[in-house]
Amino acid sequence: IFKRNYGEDLDATEQQTVDEIIRLVNCHTITVELIAKQMEASFLSPEEMLELLRKGGINSGMEEDVERDGQEKSAFDFIKDLFRLSSLCEEEQYILKCMCLVPLSGIHVRKLKQYLALKNLNVVNQLVSKSWLMMEQDTKFVKLHPIICDVVKDQLKPDQISCAQYIRGVWKDLEPAWFMTLEERNEKWPYGDYILQHYGTPTRELYDEYVGFANTAWICSQFDQSIRTGKEIYAFTLKEFGDAGYQPAYAARSVGNAYFNAGRDREADLWFSLALEHILKRPEDSCLELGLCYQKTGRSAYQNGEFDKAKEYLDLSMEYFTAAIQRQEPGATAMYYNDTYVQTARMYIAMGDYRTAIEYAQKSYDLLIREQGEEVTSSAYSLNDMGICHSYLGNFEKAAEYLQRALELNIRFNGKASMITVRTRESIADNLARQGDVAAAKRAYLILELEMEKSFGESCPQVQRLRQKRENLA
Repeated sequence: IFKRNYGEDLDATEQQTVDEIIRLVNCHTITVELIAKQMEASFLSPEEMLELLRKGGINSGMEEDVERDGQEKSAFDFIKDLFRLSSLCEEEQYILKCMCLVPLSGIHVRKLKQYLALKNLNVVNQLVSKSWLMMEQDTKFVKLHPIICDVVKDQLKPDQISCAQYIRGVWKDLEPAWFMTLEERNEKWPYGDYILQHYGTPTRELYDEYVGFANTAWICSQFDQSIRTGKEIYAFTLKEFGDAGYQPAYAARSVGNAYFNAGRDREADLWFSLALEHILKRPEDSCLELGLCYQKTGRSAYQNGEFDKAKEYLDLSMEYFTAAIQRQEPGATAMYYNDTYVQTARMYIAMGDYRTAIEYAQKSYDLLIREQGEEVTSSAYSLNDMGICHSYLGNFEKAAEYLQRALELNIRFNGKASMITVRTRESIADNLARQGDVAAAKRAYLILELEMEKSFGESCPQVQRLRQKRENLA
């Protein structure tokens, strides 16, 4: 068992030392396996591990009458006796607790230092040297062996409150996910995902972080997780904060965002309306939230053909964003005008006023360049909408140029299968259809329809719409 898990050849002296280690732990098979894996991961020699067992934070003085085969103590009880956490200092115990919130694949030591706001890595290195943490030398990833993780959970009881700094650190790194490339999101999201899956119950102290994680899930194309978690947080919100003001509005709007970006507009509309109801019960809480809720319900209005209501709500959205900036509300910047410009452009597209729509799409694009200094993921919205407008105006080559730029941005930031990217690909097919290239349009619709059906199911509204477009061409 030891040789299979250690993976290194042993000379005669090392073999004798390993024999002594095995006798020291009473030939307990799970413990022998664990020690071998810890030695392999931490590059400890048999002599070093034997010294650690005798002198370190590991309890080698267990009673000799512990039976091995099943018996008075369970295997897990035996492991807990062997790995005694009480000998570790408070900071060592704290790091081990936080490591229980890390995916079993581990975390780079520099990222762990960042998330925990550590001054240095001295204590982490101590835990590696004592074999509590395993480090992969080539990648510099540290991780807990699953059995050690279970021991830490049993004895130290890590939870959201005791590991709040780690959770806040993960969220701070994930907060700008919308502006990250797909590669960056894929690197960082697993840490938020693990927290949601294993420590998913929010607390008042970490409320904004948990709503943020639920929102980020759909940005990372985890729509079902975003909807499920968002609803759980919404129920928690009503219980903890009541049904008036910022918190319930924020929670409801987050669920609406998840539904909308999953292509489920009807459910999204219901949640956006609910969010507006919550904030209007105590509007003094947040002009920023008022602006966001009017923006979302304005979108719902023009999608339902209620253009007067949509214009009223989108205008109110701009007014409340301006008020939020003047009041210096946290997070309130000119960037919030951007999505209202986008929705106003789309309202005019729905009304058939393509030239006015282009003006608002250009405002959105220019604002992003001014504020961000370069094209970002939201820039694809403006480019896509300008492409649609030029297509309707018969400027097919110009439309194709804008839509291709939008597609490249969407693939870079969201991936080919994202619902946001899909909308641009559909617009490209629409442009082909309008200019009379029926064969190319049918092929583009079919490819997109099959991909969407595979990812979202046949009942997805987008799948049905694409099929109808293709059949109408036929």
